[in-house]
Amino acid sequence: MVMPTIKIKPVTRIESHGSLTIKVDEQGTPVQAFFSTPVLRGFEAFLQGTPIERVPWLASRICGVCPVPHSVNASRTLEKAIKMEITDTAKILREMLVLSQLIDSHALSFVMLSLPDLFPAENIHSINDVRQHSPDLFAKGLRLHSLGRQLTSLLGGRNVHPTNVRVGGMSTNPLLTTSLELPAMIKETIKITQEFLQYCKEWFAQKTDLIKSLGAISSYYMALSDEGSVSFVNGEIKVTGPNGSNYTIFQPDNYLSVLSETTQSHTYMKLPFLKELGSEEGILRVNCLARANVNEQYGTPIANQELRELRASWGKPLEYSLLSHWARLIEIIYACERLEELLVNSASQNDKTAVTADIIDGEAVNCLEAPRGTLFHHYALQGGCVTHANLLVATQNNGLAVNKALSETVKASKIENIGQEELVHRCEMVIRAYDPCISCATHVIQIKKMEETE
Repeated sequence: MVMPTIKIKPVTRIESHGSLTIKVDEQGTPVQAFFSTPVLRGFEAFLQGTPIERVPWLASRICGVCPVPHSVNASRTLEKAIKMEITDTAKILREMLVLSQLIDSHALSFVMLSLPDLFPAENIHSINDVRQHSPDLFAKGLRLHSLGRQLTSLLGGRNVHPTNVRVGGMSTNPLLTTSLELPAMIKETIKITQEFLQYCKEWFAQKTDLIKSLGAISSYYMALSDEGSVSFVNGEIKVTGPNGSNYTIFQPDNYLSVLSETTQSHTYMKLPFLKELGSEEGILRVNCLARANVNEQYGTPIANQELRELRASWGKPLEYSLLSHWARLIEIIYACERLEELLVNSASQNDKTAVTADIIDGEAVNCLEAPRGTLFHHYALQGGCVTHANLLVATQNNGLAVNKALSETVKASKIENIGQEELVHRCEMVIRAYDPCISCATHVIQIKKMEETE
């Protein structure tokens, strides 16, 4: 017997297009929910046959919201495959660009997409509603996002699909002309973010019961770890269990021995899980919460203090989905503090920004932390062109966790008390907490008949 359904298409205030399906039993009680991404883009196929010098440029087109992680990770993977070692200056510039994109993306997610969910007034459905009720708060949010865009543009050449990343390093050294501008921008970003952190803490303190009822699940967590500290570009991949214990540590080259993927009829996303545990028990989460759970600290003073406060309030591991908003703001602080460190380090670097090497056949896997979580690029090369490409992106890694969180949310919510509209709103809040990037997640070319639930 086919269960009745509640269908919301599209889900609003997310990147790209997705839909929400809630299944209810004969008594009208919600029993299951899932998030669907019925779009196909096929980048793994597009990349085949591409000359390696064009791969970072094409990979960045996977997403207009977070192009930097794709272009940087593509370059690093290809350099690894052809045994090319770039300069320290190029490494510093790339990390700075990755962090600037993080600020940009997190500000977009928190302010433009999710702030209406955290607003105390009723009937707030969009950022425009926030603007009408609180012009000052809106203006601060707009400024925060603008600063992230400006930092990305200064370091990358432009803020959408930056042009400065190339195989072999970076095309130019933007610090030669922008280093005097960056410190003031970074300090302003920290100041505004701290104001939003205070706002966020006050909202969470008033909404404890709601937060515990939305997307409360146990899962495994995966993130890069650099000797116990958060890192977006260095370290090993660490997986911890639901109780916080270490599950495994592995190198990017071994990802296929640790992770496997499943498919489901309602989505084009391939959904990763821990291979040994299976898709039911081995559900993964990646993103800012995973980075906070996998690592002991951020490694910078203000971010470390904020993490201690978050854990003091909500424990460790941090399980509740909506805590992602709080963690995103802490990561903006971390990104700013780390940018300040890298600016100091860059002053002692005098070497060039790019190198060349002979093109050889090879194969490599590399990963870094994108704003939404761990990102893998896997390429095989022959004759200077890509012959195989496999991308495992953050939103994919969260796919099974999102659906589990949605199902737990509808089961915990009493529809007879809150009504269908509020139930849907709560589910959308959970989805937005994961900040899914559908453009990234639907890069795969895997044609199957989509079973659309009407």
